[in-house]
Amino acid sequence: MPFFLEDELKHSAFSIVSNRGTKFQLKVKNLDIEKWEQQLKEGKTYIAQNFEVESNKEDYKTTKHGYKLVFVKGTMLKEQDLLDIPHYVYDFTKFESIINKNVVADVLIGK
Repeated sequence: MPFFLEDELKHSAFSIVSNRGTKFQLKVKNLDIEKWEQQLKEGKTYIAQNFEVESNKEDYKTTKHGYKLVFVKGTMLKEQDLLDIPHYVYDFTKFESIINKNVVADVLIGK
């Protein structure tokens, strides 16, 4: 998981997927990382409340989406079986785009 510097506080960035298959970047401050490591499990689905939405203007992103979700002090999660959320979402960069150098350079996950 990548670490970034913002306002002199490090944070971690993750990719999460909505029920429509849309990938978002999730930002968690490292001060809170232990709390979320215990609650967030890969392959599980959740309903989240009390989070922030910010413009995703990081130097490096985990997704191409223009916005990111930020878990804050009051964020709450409830595990919920949501069957319509895909387990895997692939968004590969075409070889032609790589050869022509027509790729998004500031995204860690390819097109």
